Amino acid sequence: MREFAPHLHRLLTLLPAISFSALVLCRPVAVTAPVLPTHSAEIKIIYSRQESPMELTVKQRQNLDDALAKDGARREVWFVYVRSNSNNEAGTLSAEVFFKPDKSSARLRKGSVSDAGGFESNVKLWPADPYFEVSPKDRPFKDGELAIPDQQYLPFPAPVNEQGKLPSEMKDADVIGLADFARDTLGRNWGDVEPITSIVKDDDDVLTVTTGFSSGSIIKIRKVGSAWALIGRIGLWAN
Repeated sequence: MREFAPHLHRLLTLLPAISFSALVLCRPVAVTAPVLPTHSAEIKIIYSRQESPMELTVKQRQNLDDALAKDGARREVWFVYVRSNSNNEAGTLSAEVFFKPDKSSARLRKGSVSDAGGFESNVKLWPADPYFEVSPKDRPFKDGELAIPDQQYLPFPAPVNEQGKLPSEMKDADVIGLADFARDTLGRNWGDVEPITSIVKDDDDVLTVTTGFSSGSIIKIRKVGSAWALIGRIGLWAN
């Protein structure tokens, strides 16, 4: 027993250190959970002047956040345009989420936009489609400035063919000229500029340009040489 005494004494002196080390090793380590971006609290949400929708509810904003975190986290949101939002219990939403432009020049910006909508308890984000934003002729875009456009000059979807598919990409100058011509034509006839909402190209290279949301105008135009020309009369549509 005496021969073990020195070893026992050494062991007893080490116990506090061993106990302290064990406590350190066993102590739970705090792990910081990843924080998902809260989009709707930071981005600009604008509401249609034509439709006068209700403001998004807290639940709709949260569901929009969830949808953006899943589907749009890799893109930076520019603004959300709410076309309609009913005041019934279902809370049906129809909106567009515009992401910041990928390309920009003095008159033209190109980016992507996703439709967002659904019931209050289930806001869904659809796959993104390309958009064009053409500045007013007398107000070109400023370098480094990304202001929310006036609703008359909202970005519009890239032209599609009659099957709803994107045709070969239009030249930038043609996109700018098309938007300028459509706005000038409607401005001369109605005294106001309506937002372009769709452009459909047929097999004869005639473009059907629709403006407005709940109601608006329809014009058919074609490029003749280097200029755009109106084909037929201006039509009207309404829901």
